[in-house]
Amino acid sequence: MTSSPNFDFSHLVLAELKEEPEIIDTLNQLRDS
Repeated sequence: MTSSPNFDFSHLVLAELKEEPEIIDTLNQLRDS
């Protein structure tokens, strides 16, 4: 376990991207915010 929640989040996101490519659009919107 690491003390970097962002790292864990990114890792989970990558796993989700493999099954739901559409989530990329959502992530892009969140990053722009």
